[in-house]
Amino acid sequence: MLPAWSPDGKKIAFQSTPISVDAWEIYTINADGTGEKALTNNQMYGSLPDWSPDGQRIVFNGFTGIHVINADGKGLRPLQGGTDPAWSPDGKKIAFRGADERGDDEIATMNPDGSGRTARFL
Repeated sequence: MLPAWSPDGKKIAFQSTPISVDAWEIYTINADGTGEKALTNNQMYGSLPDWSPDGQRIVFNGFTGIHVINADGKGLRPLQGGTDPAWSPDGKKIAFRGADERGDDEIATMNPDGSGRTARFL
């Protein structure tokens, strides 16, 4: 499930598998257990959701790399390849695990629109 609290503590984002498909999807639910909502529904293999500090967006692993979606389920956008995304505390960057041209692991950052990639090799 890998839950992640929204910054205001009112919602939880998590990954789950719908019964009818073999894929992880991203959901939100109210902290009291009501109002479950699927944000993705396209066999994306969504995992590891992380809320933006303002609570407006969720970044996550998708089948083709890192994606971001609005907390209401609209505006799904692929950003770039990589895994394990996490928002910076000020919401200006996303850190993630990437790979260099040789396939070696690196820690990288990017802007929330996927631009401005920087990396540090491990």
